[in-house]
Amino acid sequence: MLHVLGRKVLNTYISAFALIICIPLLSMLVKGDKNYTVDSFLSWMGISGMIAFPVILIYGSLISVGLEFLLPKWIKNRSVLIITQGIGHVAFGALHAILLKLDWFIYFTAWAALVYFLMDQLLICIQNNKHRLKVWIGLFLLPIVITVLVSALLPPAPPPLPVGPFTKEDAVSIATAGDGTMTRVYPDQVGKTTTEIDGYSVTRETKVSELGEETYEVFFVESWSKEEDRGEQWVSYIVSRGSLEHNGSGGKSPPFSID
Repeated sequence: MLHVLGRKVLNTYISAFALIICIPLLSMLVKGDKNYTVDSFLSWMGISGMIAFPVILIYGSLISVGLEFLLPKWIKNRSVLIITQGIGHVAFGALHAILLKLDWFIYFTAWAALVYFLMDQLLICIQNNKHRLKVWIGLFLLPIVITVLVSALLPPAPPPLPVGPFTKEDAVSIATAGDGTMTRVYPDQVGKTTTEIDGYSVTRETKVSELGEETYEVFFVESWSKEEDRGEQWVSYIVSRGSLEHNGSGGKSPPFSID
């Protein structure tokens, strides 16, 4: 039983590798996808391997053990038995993708199931061979060797694009972004605008001051006047690269709609 378990684990290892490597390779060779780099290839292998290995080990191995021990009870001809087991492996492999409603994935799961079955038959054939340990070691090392070779042929990840300085203009752009914010009515650059709303002369000003390296305080000031009725409100934000923090506000609400 331990020999069977070891055989299934090695089959899982080989077939999972066959599955996770054939997808990016086919994408590169058939579709001409040149976006794969060493980093993306190895990341894909790591993430997909964490999914493929346990699924094949549990689902695939249970199916394989069932076919291996149940079919011989009904099929006595060895050639017919092997062919039937092979078809069963491929069919149940494809069924897994069908159950997940991943039509495009059927060919890949069927391929992994076929590799699983072929490796299983190879290990059964050599189980009494005196060189079987060398074959096991060779099969274990094969995915590692292929991964190294493919990685050596892929281009490295491109260097990150240079990032320009974060300026006052950038800070104002962040602070005034968004259609649903109150700052949308203010100038999207340092300066003032004057308009008339409900008989009020309304001045809206955007100001910015530097607090530190690539850190700015952006002020929005709104003042209004109509005869003797005057007022003002303000709000400020601390802005840095990728960060916007409300810093304070004051004054009174205007007697008109901000729209």
